[in-house]
Amino acid sequence: MRAVIVLFATGLACQYAAAQVPQARTHAEIVDFVVSAGLAVCESVPNAPDARASGQGVIGKHLVEVAEDCARRDAGNPDVIFAFEFDTTAHRDAALEGFSRANAASFMDYASTWPIGERGAVFVAGPARDAVGKRLQDAYARREGAAGN
Repeated sequence: MRAVIVLFATGLACQYAAAQVPQARTHAEIVDFVVSAGLAVCESVPNAPDARASGQGVIGKHLVEVAEDCARRDAGNPDVIFAFEFDTTAHRDAALEGFSRANAASFMDYASTWPIGERGAVFVAGPARDAVGKRLQDAYARREGAAGN
C-alpha cells in the first residue's frame, strides 16, 4: 500500500512540475503573429538558428525573413527576425542585455532587439529592423489589449 501511495504522489508531483514548465509556441503561431503585425513572411525556419545560438532558458527559437512584399524584397539584404522564447523573464532579459553588449562591442549597428511579452524576445537584422520591431511590438500590444477586454 505504501508503494502505491508513493507512486501516486510521485505521479502528482511530476504532473505539477510539467505544468510549471512553460510551453513554447509552435512555429505556425510565430508566423501567424508576424503576419498579424502586417508583415509578409518570405521564408521561415523553425528551431533556427542552430544549437550554438541557444542561450540559457531558451525553449523556442525561430528564424523568419519578412518584407512588405516578398516579390520586391532585397534578397541580398533581407529583414530577418530571430524570435526566441524563454522559460523566464529573467532569462529573456539576460539574453537581451547580452545581445545589446555584443552588438555595441562590434562597432556595427546591424541588428536591434526588443522584448515581446513576458518571455519573448526578437532580434531583428536588416535595413527595416526598427520598423519591423515596432510593428511586432504594436501587434503584441493589440493582442494583449484584446485579451484584456
